[in-house]
Amino acid sequence: MASSSFSFALECETDPAKFAFTSDTPSTFNIGEKQDVDRAYAGLAARLGPLDSYTKTRIFYSKGYEDIRDYDCRDEKCRAMEVLEGLQQCGAGGMAKKDACYPLAVVYKQKLYCLLYPGQQNFDPSKPFVPYVPFKYGQAEQ
Repeated sequence: MASSSFSFALECETDPAKFAFTSDTPSTFNIGEKQDVDRAYAGLAARLGPLDSYTKTRIFYSKGYEDIRDYDCRDEKCRAMEVLEGLQQCGAGGMAKKDACYPLAVVYKQKLYCLLYPGQQNFDPSKPFVPYVPFKYGQAEQ
């Protein structure tokens, strides 16, 4: 899908209990620094077309937090094995950090579901938890 020239506010479902795109157990991925994850979502925002333009359920992957790759699921809902198949296709060809792939988001029935969140390596239980919100830049860090 080509880069779009229109602008719209992106929002995505972040609650795995509401992940309707799969009949398997849904997962999120807590990997990387906040600035890397922000960069991955900024890349997705630049690449994503109108949600109603996706006729199949599509998984988007972040490759090295810079590039965006995608994978169309065979059926209406994605299976966990398809997430892995797309991950293997995305990561083929290299072992450097710039080649690492992470599941980023899914478009299903004109709705966006976000899968990637920053790791919690500096979590401090004495401070209030500040949840990460994709596409909201400049938010406080935990």
